[in-house]
Amino acid sequence: MTPFAALSSSTRPLASVPPLAPPAPAEPESAQASAPGPDTSGAPEARQGEKTEPEFERSGDNASETDNPTGPVAVPAPAAEEPAELVDLHAPEVQVLGPVAVTGISASGHGPKLAQLAAYLYFKPSSPDTVAEAMDPRRPWSKPTLQTRISELRNRLGADQDGNLYLPRDRTGIYKLSPKVRSDWDRFTKLAERGLTKGPTTGTTDLETEPDTEAIYERIVTRSA
Repeated sequence: MTPFAALSSSTRPLASVPPLAPPAPAEPESAQASAPGPDTSGAPEARQGEKTEPEFERSGDNASETDNPTGPVAVPAPAAEEPAELVDLHAPEVQVLGPVAVTGISASGHGPKLAQLAAYLYFKPSSPDTVAEAMDPRRPWSKPTLQTRISELRNRLGADQDGNLYLPRDRTGIYKLSPKVRSDWDRFTKLAERGLTKGPTTGTTDLETEPDTEAIYERIVTRSA
């Protein structure tokens, strides 16, 4: 007899199968999770660590992105040009682009020596001993000779409208000219810097129409001739 036949021939009634138990009710969620939050149905969720896009301000139909929420960013005003340095046009001028000379000092007598002395003091203020040796390295000027030349140069250069000498009296142990004394070398360097700043085309035109440029050029040509 097969096992299936034995099961079918048994007279014992089959026990009833009890019904399945209903599922247990879900545990209530925490108060924090059940608390109502802000309505974000209309806004996209931001992922963790993701930067949000900057807000936009709208004026009429145009929208512009603003980095500063407090207002528009102030644009700095362009730097104002430095005022031109005042030049005493009555001050003597030391000329070294060409034969060394000083306006107001003649080229006769001690004039050339005085012009060389003025040029040396303009570019290199020095002590009396240094000046005496620089004026004649082979036979340095004696102290009386130097004092005589200094006094003569002081009288030739004169003073400004306020009475200040263009060659102040030595009170510091250094001979030097007044800052008001001019030089054609300084004029030349300023013109060159101005021309380089304006560029090759505009700068060249500017220099060609500058009266000082022609005067300096004539002195250079005279020296090279």
